[in-house]
Amino acid sequence: MNWAAVQVGPAFGFTVVGLVIIFGPLIAERLRLPGLLGLLLFGAVIGPNMLDLLPRFSGLQAVGSIGVLYLIFLAGLQLDLETFVR
Repeated sequence: MNWAAVQVGPAFGFTVVGLVIIFGPLIAERLRLPGLLGLLLFGAVIGPNMLDLLPRFSGLQAVGSIGVLYLIFLAGLQLDLETFVR
């Protein structure tokens, strides 16, 4: 079994994404950065513009869309409505 065959499988893709979701925030917080920044940085590293670790993983697009929605949700939680009304 060669590396290209391993990369194509969905189990490898979900494993890599799961590891990034688990360890990304932990590593970022260890470096005294927000956990969300760790998710963004590790997502950029495994993405197509850097390592291209998951070249044909179709679930990556869905996980990326969920990540953007999560980022918007967190921004909405931190919005101060009293300041916004003023």
